[in-house]
Amino acid sequence: MTGAIQADSVRVASAMYSASLLSLVPLTLAAAAAFTLRNAAAETRVSLWRATIVMLLLVLAGRSAPSLWTAWILPAVVSAPLVALGRVQISTAGASPAPGGLLLAIATGAYCFGVLLAALPLLSELIRLRGLRRRAAAADGDPSVVSRSIPAAQSRIGLRRPTRVYVSAEIAVPMTWGWMRPVVLVPSRAACWAETDVELALAHEFAHVRNDDWLFGMIAHLACALFWFNPGSWWVARQLAADRELSCDASVLAAGADRGDYAGLLMRVADGAGSARLDAPRCRASALVGRGSLRARLSAILQPDPAPRSSESTRLYAWCAAFMLLAAPATTLRLAPTRSVLDSLMRDRQWQTRAFAVAGLAQRSDSLAVARAAAERDPDPQVRAAARRAVAVALTR
Repeated sequence: MTGAIQADSVRVASAMYSASLLSLVPLTLAAAAAFTLRNAAAETRVSLWRATIVMLLLVLAGRSAPSLWTAWILPAVVSAPLVALGRVQISTAGASPAPGGLLLAIATGAYCFGVLLAALPLLSELIRLRGLRRRAAAADGDPSVVSRSIPAAQSRIGLRRPTRVYVSAEIAVPMTWGWMRPVVLVPSRAACWAETDVELALAHEFAHVRNDDWLFGMIAHLACALFWFNPGSWWVARQLAADRELSCDASVLAAGADRGDYAGLLMRVADGAGSARLDAPRCRASALVGRGSLRARLSAILQPDPAPRSSESTRLYAWCAAFMLLAAPATTLRLAPTRSVLDSLMRDRQWQTRAFAVAGLAQRSDSLAVARAAAERDPDPQVRAAARRAVAVALTR
């Protein structure tokens, strides 16, 4: 039973280490694309961040899928953890105790604890949002300015999905969440706003609903939880949160809103909220005004319209093609040490290290002879047995 648990821990640790290395491919592409598209429309950058988040999850999911091909590209320093994990797995398969088993269990437990720690705020916030929704009053049919502004805001933003609007005294700014049954929550003090302000605020939240921002925010939080140790995943999630607000602002302005009126609304909402919590966490609910984002949004709203950029879509398509050509293969790619690293491992004193190396050498056509030689001449019978098995598998392919 202990051996099975340890073998599972080895597989989890190996998958996470490989996924960490392979995640550098989409993250590097995203950073390069973000630099290229830094002056593009926010909607374009949102598409980039969404593609990056999805690719990160595909890289992790691909660890459980059969590998289509193996890349023998890892030098000694980078492949050392894989070698150590392979030694533990080989020891677990045999009768001898596995060296480093306690350290492996601690590392696996630390990863699972990190995932849980990153996911707990999401669960807590979802419970809080459900409570807010349950205690709020439906705005439909209410003769207030909020109810009167709903049809105009939906028409302005082009929202056709059924969306319920509620009024709550517990929040400071409008916010939205949900995908299948989206909810827009507005503060009760919005009844004292001008009708134009209410319509613009609702239009911003309806733009989030139309763009499925809550869904992709949840996917981004899932990626952050699974890659909690990787600062790149958190960076992408932050960029997605910031650019989706800019994208919704641009949608409201494109629908005919006056730039000065809309900027004034954001400032008044922020001032009215005071020290209250301005924003729900970025992956759970989208608020009209959030901490740290107002200055950048006001700058984007008040600046003159940029000149048309006909190449923007072309650049986005080019980066999407790059993702498919370079990042997509990483989803099922298996990483392995280079031939020189495997050769050096064959001189190691520990039989587990040599057994790990011979399994890799047998998979390569240029080193199958080395594996055959180990099957006959290695001083340890366990290595000779492992070599014979590896050569037999290689010859059947």
